Amino acid sequence: MIKAPLRRSGWVLADYGVSAATNMLLTVMVARNVTRAEFGVFAVLYGYYVLVVELSRATFSEPLLVRVSGASRDRRNLADSAGAAAVFGAVAATVLIPLSIMVRGGLDPAAVVLALALPGLLVQDALRVGFIAHGQAARSLANDLFWGASQAVALVLLFTAGAGLVWALAMWAGAGLAAAVLGMAQAGVVPRCTAVRGWWRDYGRLSRPYAVEVAVIATAAYAGTLAVSVVAGVAAVGALRAGNTLLGPVGLVCAAGRTIAISECRRAIAHSPSRLVPTMLVIGGSLATVAVCWGLVMLSLPPSLGDRLVGSSWTTARVVLPPLVAVQFVSTIAMTMGGAMRALEAVREQFTLRVLGGALAFLGPAVGAAWYGAFGAAVGLATLNALGCVLTFLVFVRILARRRAENLHSPGSPVPVAEQAEVS
Repeated sequence: MIKAPLRRSGWVLADYGVSAATNMLLTVMVARNVTRAEFGVFAVLYGYYVLVVELSRATFSEPLLVRVSGASRDRRNLADSAGAAAVFGAVAATVLIPLSIMVRGGLDPAAVVLALALPGLLVQDALRVGFIAHGQAARSLANDLFWGASQAVALVLLFTAGAGLVWALAMWAGAGLAAAVLGMAQAGVVPRCTAVRGWWRDYGRLSRPYAVEVAVIATAAYAGTLAVSVVAGVAAVGALRAGNTLLGPVGLVCAAGRTIAISECRRAIAHSPSRLVPTMLVIGGSLATVAVCWGLVMLSLPPSLGDRLVGSSWTTARVVLPPLVAVQFVSTIAMTMGGAMRALEAVREQFTLRVLGGALAFLGPAVGAAWYGAFGAAVGLATLNALGCVLTFLVFVRILARRRAENLHSPGSPVPVAEQAEVS
């Protein structure tokens, strides 16, 4: 009983690790082989791609983790998810072109390359998450390994030949499109681009609030960074960035852990609702332990090694590490409870929590930065996260009490998952 969840979780962690490593490899290779101006263009375009992927994942992929995990092997939902993501990618591409013209004063070839590839890249990501929802994370790992290996070989050959940013983006995107084709072969489906209306009908109750949550949180995080730079200067932002870079592996584990929490908690609800809390405690405890252990490792780094990792930023990064470790610890606990609430389809409660937390995300760092620079910003962020974790716990306990009361009203006949969804 324990081995299967551990095996699934291991595949998901490995997949996220490969994805993070290949993304870092792409950034490093581009940074070392193009001019500063070209790298700036890359950073802006890649940031747009990440934002679009996050919105697409929340709208067209995460609902599968909630509704499908442990309950279905119907390939049609994979085709529908991928098709809806492709349509969203086409819309994002049409926005990118005029946006590039306005910002750059003309049509940037690199933006054209990304725009042409966006629908296919979103198909790849949708199938990747769909495999995880279907309990087939090994297929997701194989797909990301293919993309990572092919892009690495292509970039090495290109940069050896002296190619520039446009060709590098084209090869990266081409490898992603090839991975999308491989994903379709793995799933045995073709994206159904006509399924958008049906998707909104079947999953809109989840997709709409999920998309708003991501938009609010992403905007608030960026606003918080701007607020710190205004109040305490760009050096404070650099210190926080360096500290977060050192804690990057924990962020990777948390990203994978959130997916694992939603998937495994959903399986627990479908098979034995009494397993929900123990499942959540195991996942949350494991993630919190990883966060603390890695934080202690970073805090104990000798200065010479710290300088090698983040250069001259190590001096200020070391100062902000303790509160940032606290942020990671608290975030893992809150994130696990959030995964359980996702699995319970407590849409209204979680929407309120995440939007409120996102809207206030800039307040803690900004006030803290005004008090004591970068360290104060990190303390403010930790305080805000701690308050959010307490509030999440109180709401989660109330949701569990309500669900148990509903089950008691019909003894001997547990409330089906589909009906539980409507109660939320």
